[in-house]
Amino acid sequence: MALGAAYSIVTPTFEHASSIADYLDATLRSASLPFHWIIVDDGSRDGTADRVEAWLAAHPSPRIARATVIRNQRPMFETACDNIGFRVAETDVVIEIQADIHVREPRFDALMIEALETSPKPSAISARCGHTFAALKPASPLSRLFRRSTGDSVGLCGRAIETPHIIETIRGNLYRCETVNRGPWLVLKRDLERQGYLDERHFFLGNDDHDYHRRLFEAEGRRPLYVPMAIHAPLGLGANRRKRSGINKEIFDRLSAEKRGSPAFHRFLASIQSSMPPQRIK
Repeated sequence: MALGAAYSIVTPTFEHASSIADYLDATLRSASLPFHWIIVDDGSRDGTADRVEAWLAAHPSPRIARATVIRNQRPMFETACDNIGFRVAETDVVIEIQADIHVREPRFDALMIEALETSPKPSAISARCGHTFAALKPASPLSRLFRRSTGDSVGLCGRAIETPHIIETIRGNLYRCETVNRGPWLVLKRDLERQGYLDERHFFLGNDDHDYHRRLFEAEGRRPLYVPMAIHAPLGLGANRRKRSGINKEIFDRLSAEKRGSPAFHRFLASIQSSMPPQRIK
């Protein structure tokens, strides 16, 4: 086990060289417990992994119990990168934080871990947002706006990530949701092992987190929680919005055609007749 680590952070990166130091600074500054930092660089050509290693060497901290930098030679994308990090993790508690999410909540790690004590045991915990499964169904912009106005989501879903101040009135609350978004996203290794990790056979970028929550709910009746926290994550920093070229575009185009979600996930979404809006439980 990572000596002295209370949990692990898994960070997938792609072409984040210009902003990775800000992300690393923000995460370390907001953390309060010792952790094993696992960075999975997904074939970056801008020196992201080198900058991560240089930053780690220049910023020793008792909160970084151990650091592991993994370099994918070919792009594998988010689902597979997360699974790589989850498998490397030696702690039960794992928090996934993408490199475009700058956490600004003091003790974010302790707050998320404390939420694990909620009964029944949550299937996951997000510090970004929560919503219904029905919100994942294809819809027009007007329909999406109506869903938000009827309370089908809470927190920084969609473009709300550009207005992080809106969570100020709900910080300190706790919500049980049908599903939540990764980033920051706490999962338990024992659950991942029991469920066979994220489904990278059918997913590669997006909705794998919601499918994971679906599987745990169907198998064990457990729901995820949303814990509102201060985060800074402009959409422009997101890796999936970067211009793709070369081998990255080639693999992205192939996976986009091959991995469109599992049949079980699509059947589940199609079968939804009613939803449970996020419920404040604290």
